[in-house]
Amino acid sequence: MSSRNEFHVFVCRDGRWAINVRSLTEENDISYLTFDGADTHYVRYRNSVFGITNGQLGIIVKEPFTNHHNNACISAGGYPFVLFDEQARAQALWLAFGAGSYLRGHPQISIPLPWLFARSSLLAYGFRTEYELSENSPHIIRSLKFIRSTALDLPDAKEHDRPELDRGGESVYRAQEGQLAKRKNLWQDGFVAGIFHSSEITNYHDMELPIRFSLKVFNPQFKNDDKLSRKFEGIVTNLTESDSSHFSLPPILSKLAVRDERRRYDDSKKKVTTVNYDLKPGTEWYSRDSTLISNLFEAGLHSPTSDKGTFISKHVKKFITKAALLIFLVLAVITIIIKICFKSKPLTSRSKHAPP
Repeated sequence: MSSRNEFHVFVCRDGRWAINVRSLTEENDISYLTFDGADTHYVRYRNSVFGITNGQLGIIVKEPFTNHHNNACISAGGYPFVLFDEQARAQALWLAFGAGSYLRGHPQISIPLPWLFARSSLLAYGFRTEYELSENSPHIIRSLKFIRSTALDLPDAKEHDRPELDRGGESVYRAQEGQLAKRKNLWQDGFVAGIFHSSEITNYHDMELPIRFSLKVFNPQFKNDDKLSRKFEGIVTNLTESDSSHFSLPPILSKLAVRDERRRYDDSKKKVTTVNYDLKPGTEWYSRDSTLISNLFEAGLHSPTSDKGTFISKHVKKFITKAALLIFLVLAVITIIIKICFKSKPLTSRSKHAPP
């Protein structure tokens, strides 16, 4: 399976960044991933709407993305908990342009594997990192390895209580049990699950920036000798200077079903990890302390459903179910190495990188 994409990146010295990915193989498949210094916003617009038809997962609607709900998620901090990109394109670009600042600010923690959905998959945990960063801001990654470390495993009963995880129902719990068994039995200590490398770097206005980079993902269950399961390659073809005031959050181009994870609560009896709401064109993103978010979060705290997991609206339940089914289908049919190539082209006059 192969995919070609073009991307546009805006990088600031203060650690903010904005990534835009546009598919060259699927019409109007566009993703935005941004970090404003506090929160990460992700939006994916696409013409195709996936669902179950005649008992099988497939495209049930194909129309301009402005005619239907699209998906968005927001999380606190600079790690991208991206749910709706089964090809992990935005996450690969995050490793190139945003992860260095995050690692520099969190040098003692083990980060989940970014190409997996770390809110639900226990396969994403139990890996240490070895990396080299550039000295100057934005501290891009020169090299990075994700290495299996059994020392980072928790007792089985505690694995489901990781603070990054959302708590789901019985089916989610059973799936996580299977993921945990795979991680502990098949992913041996010292196995390298991923390697990111910036093979060509340039100095642009005293900012070291990657020009050519790659991410290789390995899976011990693959039968090929090198265990390579995915390969991402990126090439930057144009750099433009711009003022950092041009930074912006993702545009709201259609109705959005928003999964907002910025406020989370967990104790022995109750866990609220998400509030959900809709946005439409002409409105703005809500701050985490807005009245709407506060009211939804309080409603979640007092809802009996929060004893089992999250306070979820009907729109987001539908989209999460579709996304989960799509991811399962994609993983089920992969029998060869997945190679995803990025080729960047200037989309507009907007710049990719900005000095302070």
